[in-house]
Amino acid sequence: MSEVIVQLGQHTVAIELPHHLLSAGLLTSLKRDATFSGGDERIVVRDAGDRSYVLTGDGGLREAGLKRGDVLERLRACLATRLAEKAGVPILRAAAVKWGDGAVLLAGPEACGKSSLAAWFVEKGFALIADDQVAVVDDAGSVGGYPAPFTFAADAAAHLVGLAEFGTAPMARTAAQIHVGIKDSWRAGDDACPCGMIIFPRYVPDARARIEKLKTASAARLVKAQLQSPPLETDYWIVELARDTPAIALTYSDYRQIDGLLDRLVRLVIDEKLSPDALDRFVSGIGRSDPASTRRHPVPERSTRRFSPFMTIGMATYDDYDGVYFSLQAIRLYHPEILEEVEFLVIDNHPDGPCGAALKDLEKDVANLRYIPADDVTGTAVRDRVFSEAGGEFVLCMDCHVLLAPGSLRKLIDYFRTAPSSIDLIQGPMISNDLTKVSTHWSEGWRDGMFGQWAKDLGGLESDGQPFEIPLQGLGVFACRRRAWPGFNPAFRGFGGEEGYIHERFRQAGGRTLCMPSLRWLHRFGRPMGAPYPNKWEDRIRNYLIGFDEIGWDSAEMHNHFRELLGWQKADRIFATIRKELAVQSGDDKSPDSVRSDVIDDDEPYDLNEARLRFVAEVAVPILLDNFAFESVACIGRGSGIWAREFSRLGIASAHDEREGGPDARAADLVCCFEPPGVSSATQGKQLVLRLTSIAPVIVFAFARPEARGAIDTNRLRASWTTLFTRRGYRPVDCLRPALARDPRADDHYQRNLIVFSRNAAVPKARRASAVLAASGETGVSVIIPVYNGAAYLAQAIESVLLQTHGKFELIVVNNGSVDSSGAVAESYARVDKRVRVIHQENGGEAAAFNRGSAEARFALLARLDHDDVALPERLALQVAFMERNEDIAALGGSLRYIDREGKLTGKTASYPLTAEACHAALENATVGPIGNPAAMIRKAAFEQCGGLRRQFDVASDLDLWLRLDERFKLANLADALVDYRLHGDNSSMTRRFSLVLNAQIAKQSALLRRCGEPDPVNGWARLEFEHLRTFPMQDEEKTQTYCELFDAALKNFAATENTEYLRLADECLSWIPTASSV
Repeated sequence: MSEVIVQLGQHTVAIELPHHLLSAGLLTSLKRDATFSGGDERIVVRDAGDRSYVLTGDGGLREAGLKRGDVLERLRACLATRLAEKAGVPILRAAAVKWGDGAVLLAGPEACGKSSLAAWFVEKGFALIADDQVAVVDDAGSVGGYPAPFTFAADAAAHLVGLAEFGTAPMARTAAQIHVGIKDSWRAGDDACPCGMIIFPRYVPDARARIEKLKTASAARLVKAQLQSPPLETDYWIVELARDTPAIALTYSDYRQIDGLLDRLVRLVIDEKLSPDALDRFVSGIGRSDPASTRRHPVPERSTRRFSPFMTIGMATYDDYDGVYFSLQAIRLYHPEILEEVEFLVIDNHPDGPCGAALKDLEKDVANLRYIPADDVTGTAVRDRVFSEAGGEFVLCMDCHVLLAPGSLRKLIDYFRTAPSSIDLIQGPMISNDLTKVSTHWSEGWRDGMFGQWAKDLGGLESDGQPFEIPLQGLGVFACRRRAWPGFNPAFRGFGGEEGYIHERFRQAGGRTLCMPSLRWLHRFGRPMGAPYPNKWEDRIRNYLIGFDEIGWDSAEMHNHFRELLGWQKADRIFATIRKELAVQSGDDKSPDSVRSDVIDDDEPYDLNEARLRFVAEVAVPILLDNFAFESVACIGRGSGIWAREFSRLGIASAHDEREGGPDARAADLVCCFEPPGVSSATQGKQLVLRLTSIAPVIVFAFARPEARGAIDTNRLRASWTTLFTRRGYRPVDCLRPALARDPRADDHYQRNLIVFSRNAAVPKARRASAVLAASGETGVSVIIPVYNGAAYLAQAIESVLLQTHGKFELIVVNNGSVDSSGAVAESYARVDKRVRVIHQENGGEAAAFNRGSAEARFALLARLDHDDVALPERLALQVAFMERNEDIAALGGSLRYIDREGKLTGKTASYPLTAEACHAALENATVGPIGNPAAMIRKAAFEQCGGLRRQFDVASDLDLWLRLDERFKLANLADALVDYRLHGDNSSMTRRFSLVLNAQIAKQSALLRRCGEPDPVNGWARLEFEHLRTFPMQDEEKTQTYCELFDAALKNFAATENTEYLRLADECLSWIPTASSV
């Protein structure tokens, strides 16, 4: 008898069997060189002497009458069962191969093709770890196995023929299976190795090869589905394995499909540590046909036909074959009386797109059609090509998705025959989708980013009425004499902005813009698949600006409209960029970046930092003149000469000798002090403020730049200086930073830190600007800042409230049991500013803190601000103005800008649905609130009617509040950015992501129950637990989505905290995802 040893995880099995069975070569890979004594259990195979064998083992195992071919199959089955039960670590139904220092896990159910794929990898030079069972041996995702013989289905012989390595391997065959012994050269060794990649193979005869990168949740579920071991405490290792390991799904039917592709990909992943993005790019096109919209097609030839009809019916199109086909055929079908008098013209604005060839082929069926490819101009102005290519004296230009009422074209042609010299623009009423109403024209006025709104003239109600003049209309259908067409401005770009412009061009040329009641048309507006071409606000605004300038119309109202629509920051940036571009193109560029000859001598070298300071002065001085009454100025510190010259240029005398020194100046109306040197202690700072406040009632101030910027919190510095000025009776007026923050040319230190301090009586009422503290008759706001251990950023949050342009507010800081200096920071402001109140209480959570602030609030509007965020200066003013105009809105938010730990803008923003309807729709299924909590303003009465924030929600209490408010009231958002939201790594949204998602899901499910008239179970719970989520009824699809979100959240928390409890939670989430669902 001979003995072989099998070890997997923490369990060892000794197998004793006759010599002749071992000498066949199939099991030699299991034999150890070292002498092995004992084992956790033993299996014995004995020769029964009648050409059969008996299999016995621990636990009463006994099987007799086995044929030689059956012994290997039964041994393999017994081993798989006993090792899975007793290995003490997660055991997977999988194969594994090794390349370099990394393993490739091939996981999947029986007959998925994993053994065939492992054999192919061996042929490619990979080493075999295991064919049928793989153990995950530690929490780092290392895998190991034992080199049992390969086992293939009997019909897999065709695959093995192509593998040269298998030609010399020992092999045995039964009716159902083929067994191949493992050669020593194939073995990977006994040591476990880290898993570098996971592949889920699927063999499908005649299928096209496809590789798809899998999300972590999908990979974890698929791996966990292959667990053979009973539930273990270490099952969360599977989640860790899936979290850290790239995973793909592979479909294949033949080795030739993956040869040179899959092996190369695996080597790249393991050897080069291929990044997730790089892996995405590698697999993105494998097995998928290119999207038609991105593939370039041959451009069809231009039509060589020429016609001389009375009228050309032309349409420009961009990948809309269906629209062209049905519009064209509807004319031919329902207007046969005019076909001898017209030609059809199709201008293809994307001739190398998917529709080009089909549009060209229409010429075969329509004798009087001409196809013209036109890829040299895209957008609105392509309609000019309809007129330049037209063969008719008159042209009807229409969108390629328009239907014309029967008889309308006959009457149009008859009209033009009676007016052969017409210079008018002819349009007609648009029919509604229900075919019962018509709109005859657009009235002037801005709405939803367009100049004009549909309106109706009674003269257009009857189709046999006479043409009448209209101010403007959209250009879905219009007609004129070809020679009367004025054309679009050649600088137009993209789509939009033509309405009104072309009508005024006709009027300025002596023509009229008419509505012909008989020219009725129906327009397809719906595009469920989206427009195939880009439609950008920048292009539309650019065209409007160019067009309005050309025809002499004022653009101020336009600018204001887009400020309301897009938010003032985005709109101002777009308008400034376009005007700059147009100024450069016209040679009239007067950019502030250019060096002025009256400021810098010809031989003075250009200094970028000086240019940025100069820009600050050029922007700031006019604002100061608009806000304050002063006749003399003293400029002190860095760049004082630049500032003094700018004041002088605008007629303000200097009361200082402009030297770059300390505050040595005569009395003045205004003093500018920039980066004063020699201030290195608190005492020196107090002395400087004392001197400055003795010079002038208005002070423009920017403190010195810290030398070690990474080690010093400039936000705390600014707060300290504000406190010093406040103690001297000066209030901050934040009128400069908003203007500078919008332009990257300004010095960044001044963008954040340039503040005006003014004595209360310093600003005459007649000169007050919007940035000055408002009169006491304004609507009051109670701003509430809950804080727990937030001393590092609290001062800046408080200061941002004190710098609000809206003056009537109180600031309530609720110190929620902080153990740092948060309470002292808040009290330091309360001592010098009566608008600040501080409440100290035990830590009861954010919800309890805000509820306490609300209970103490004196005003009808509550504004939330987190202790680590910054309110932009106009936040309260913008929100109060909206709430006063819209009394039905109970809660109002706005956009957020993201800042980093130091307070610098990251360039990223968060925006929210604007209207009440959009907010309601967002709450229907979302688990993220429609209002950004740091920017929320709430009516106190509505807040109290809904019961305030529920303390069970230690996070996501805001979403729960929005859901309950939305059931009774309306919510909305401003497009403007209101708050800078700080990302510093300690945000609850990062460190408590799992709790945030769990609470949000419970809030959503509770709302669904309330909508159905069911009681809300949250009211009966002291706090929310993971188990509570299971009590809510959910369909499989919703359950899958819910637990996948929680799974991802748990992994993010683990990444942030390295707490393995989150891996256990992630593993539990997988167990609650319905088995049949796809992730």
